[in-house]
Amino acid sequence: MADGYESDRTDEIIRRARAAVGRTGPVGTNAEGSVIGNTLKDVKEGVENIKAVKATADEAKGAFTLVKQVALSAWNFLNKLWPVRAYKWLEQKLTTKKDKETGERRVTRPKMRLGMRLATAFMLSAMIPGMIGVPARNVAEVGVDGFRMGTTLHTEVVRLNDTKNAADNDNVWTITGNRFENGAETPMIWKVKTSIPNDLWSLANTGNPVFYPDDVTAPVAPGANDLYRITTYGIRWRVADWLQAFPQIVHVEKLDAQETAAFNTAAARQVQAAAQAHQVAQPAGQTAQPAPAPAR
Repeated sequence: MADGYESDRTDEIIRRARAAVGRTGPVGTNAEGSVIGNTLKDVKEGVENIKAVKATADEAKGAFTLVKQVALSAWNFLNKLWPVRAYKWLEQKLTTKKDKETGERRVTRPKMRLGMRLATAFMLSAMIPGMIGVPARNVAEVGVDGFRMGTTLHTEVVRLNDTKNAADNDNVWTITGNRFENGAETPMIWKVKTSIPNDLWSLANTGNPVFYPDDVTAPVAPGANDLYRITTYGIRWRVADWLQAFPQIVHVEKLDAQETAAFNTAAARQVQAAAQAHQVAQPAGQTAQPAPAPAR
């Protein structure tokens, strides 16, 4: 900011005002109650205010330049990531066409390009914490859960021991228990929640278009550690706190005494068969041998 220029301009205004006063009489800038003196004072204060506003504007301009440089650096970094490059390649293929004469690409489908960018911005908003990202997260949940249900829906027998309702959401429940794998029990956590894919499953299998998580968890007796037949889909994965998934349960049915006995018998046979197969698979030279007696 040219402070010298502003000061000279202020002094020139005051000098001209004093000259005008001199032509009508000796009136100073300190004259109490003088109209000209008060005017000169107001002019000087106004100039100082202008200088302050200009200084603030210069500071804001400097801050904006810094933010612009940081944003440009971040954008250059993002352009090197493969998801961004893949998106730009797809957008170019779908919305542009190479000119045969000039060799340059020109946009041939502007509406498609705009739609792709708006859809991408909407889905990226899911990364924003709080309520702003909720719509995008709900849309993503429908797609993800629908795909998981269509590809991994199955029925299995597990041991369930407890249910817990989420403190901040009445429509989300957690079920803990064990899954049987290779003759052993592996601790697991399942989720029961409301979602559009679950509503569609409920409509197709029960005739009720509304999926109620508390109805699903009702058969589970906390602490009983009983066997249940469950219908579930999905696997456990996590990208971030706001982007993770648990296996989902859509139906729970407790095994009766006869089914429980039959399952335990089959499980015992499976454990025995696995142990025998492990023994057969061991090389003959790796069989356990008694340790030699120490030399005397």
